[in-house]
Order: sequence, then C-alpha cells, then structure tokens
Amino acid sequence: MLTPGDRIELVANSDGLGERGLAEVSALRVTLEARGLHVTQGLAIDRSYGESLTPPTAHPVPDDARAEHLMASLEDPEIAAVFDVSGGSLATGVLSYLDPERLARTQGYFMGFSNLTTIANAIYASGGGPSLLLNPRLLGSSPSVRDAFTTACFGGSSELPAARGSAFVTPEVTFVRGTALRGTVVGGNLTAILTLVGTPWFPPLEGSILAIEAMSPSYTAIAVGLHQLRQMGVFERVSGVLLGQFTAVDREHGPDAVPQLAREIIPVAPVATTRHFGHSSDSLALAIGEKLDMNLCSLY
Repeated sequence: MLTPGDRIELVANSDGLGERGLAEVSALRVTLEARGLHVTQGLAIDRSYGESLTPPTAHPVPDDARAEHLMASLEDPEIAAVFDVSGGSLATGVLSYLDPERLARTQGYFMGFSNLTTIANAIYASGGGPSLLLNPRLLGSSPSVRDAFTTACFGGSSELPAARGSAFVTPEVTFVRGTALRGTVVGGNLTAILTLVGTPWFPPLEGSILAIEAMSPSYTAIAVGLHQLRQMGVFERVSGVLLGQFTAVDREHGPDAVPQLAREIIPVAPVATTRHFGHSSDSLALAIGEKLDMNLCSLY
C-alpha cells in the first residue's frame, strides 16, 4: 500500500514520448503529487527522439545505462515503485544488461505496459517481486483508471501490487473454454512475449496463467504467434490463458475474432477473455507474478 511521502521514480526504457506523451507525464506527476507521493524523474524522459537521432531507432541513453538505472531504482529501499512511462520497442535492448541476481533483490514494484512486458517478466523470471502491466500515464489522463488506482493504493488494507479483491488488478472475465483460471500470472503483450523466447527472461510456465494482448498486429500475425506458442508446448504447461484486448483485430474483425481463433489453436488449456487488459484508455492493471484464482461460479 502506498502512503504519502513514498517515492515514485519515473523512467523511460522504451521509445520516445512525443508532445502528447510528455503532457500525459506532467498530468501523471500532478496526480501522484496530489496524493502526497514524492515523484522523481529518471533517465531519458524526453520528446520523440527516434526521428532526430542517427540511426533513427537509437535511444539517447545507452542500453547498459538504462539497465543500470532501472536495477538501481528497483534495489533502492527508498523507492516504493518504478513507473516506466514509455512504450514501443526499444526496451528489449535493456535486457542484455540486466543482472538476475540484482533483479531478485527488487524492493519496490515495477509498472509499465506494451514493450515493457519484457522487463516485467524478466523481473519475475529472476525471482523478483510482482509488476503491474499498465500504462502509468493513464493515472493522469484517464479518470476511471485514476479512481481505481486511488482506491487500490490508498483506500483499503491491500498492498500493491497485489491489491487482492480490487478491481484495479482483478479483471472481470468471460470463459471461452473451461470454468476456472488458477495460477500465477505471466505474459502480457504478445509481440514482447515472443521476443523473450530462448532468453533467460522467458517466464516460468508450469501452473501459470498466460496473459496475452496486442495492439497493432494483424489477425494473421496473432494466429502465427499463437501457433508458435503451441509448437513450443506452452499451452500444455500453463494452467490457463487469459486473452485481453487485441486492438487492431478487435476494430477490424470484432471482439470475438481472437477468442474463436484461440479456441481453434489452443488445444486443452482453459481460456478466458477480459476487456480490462490492453492498450485502451480504460485498461486496468494486471499483476505479473501474482496469483489469480477465478472460476465461473465466482462471477455471479
């Protein structure tokens, strides 16, 4: 549970923010400081630097420096949480310089979304604490997310990131197959999950709930990704699959397209869907590394 005076470190390990993103970071700071939190700003929270650097995909802060700052922030007992306000692709470069022994000593919790799925799962795979998959900027720009965050962090006895029983981290689900999801949540953005294959950062699967969402990949790309996970034997090892938002596919083909695809490709595991996890402005947090226990009866 956060308390007034706690320190929140803002970092940006992925792509540049642009003018809109910077405005959202300013609103985020206002939200956090209004609740008595002490906000400090880490490396490279700057405008959209990708277009102005050579090569154009470069980050103004080297991968190793961003990794060191991230690990130092997570280890610091005076920092309650690290919020990564970026998104995109460039966080993957940080993984090469992370130290699993240091990640295992995580003091605060990590919050990020999209490409930051890689870092959240790396922390969990190293034995570190849970992370929240959520765009932190929504705390400043989305009233519904801000209200849910305030209730979860300041309005009860639950501790973040678990906040058990809070709508902030416990999604409402609809079952596509099966009647229960039980296990530790891993995964996140599908593209980011697939970049972890073959690395030390791919999360433990046995008995886990694999959460999957995506923003821009096409229907075909989603199918290819699910087939790859099937051929890796992932779906035989997890206890269930939680499908979130698939923004581009949902818009073009409707919200039932990916659940139907999953029913065809995922052979055995229970499958459920939720509209609360993904890239939309009303998304709520999903806790990587925390246990989730949901069954059909509990939904009524």
